[in-house]
Amino acid sequence: MVQAREFSLPLAWLVLACFPLTGCLSGNSYPDSYARAYCGSLFGCFEADSVEDMTGWDDADECREDVASGVRDTAAYDSWEEGEGTFDSDAAEACQGEVQEFRNDSDCSGEALNLFSYGAFLLDVSDEACGSVYDQD
Repeated sequence: MVQAREFSLPLAWLVLACFPLTGCLSGNSYPDSYARAYCGSLFGCFEADSVEDMTGWDDADECREDVASGVRDTAAYDSWEEGEGTFDSDAAEACQGEVQEFRNDSDCSGEALNLFSYGAFLLDVSDEACGSVYDQD
């Protein structure tokens, strides 16, 4: 019995650590969190060489840097950072959830990324909530 208890506590922590905590997104953490989800889905669903051919990203790390930077380079993010805009955590979670959900899609096949499948990926990971994560006042 004691052995089971010793094993179950670390296992429970491991299981909890594998699931993202909802409600933890902030205006500061969102760009990196979104980039991890986006690039994780892209590189998790398609062959890395074909992703590089289509996007120019050598690996998921380069993708994450570029995607997070892209979020931070928007006027809406700048407005939020200057205190003139708002951050909607519900919209952020919905947007990021849509990106993560792609991994359960039939288009997440492990095959090569091509123009058609990349278009399907971009459409599937788009959510109207993504446009309202940072709102300019």
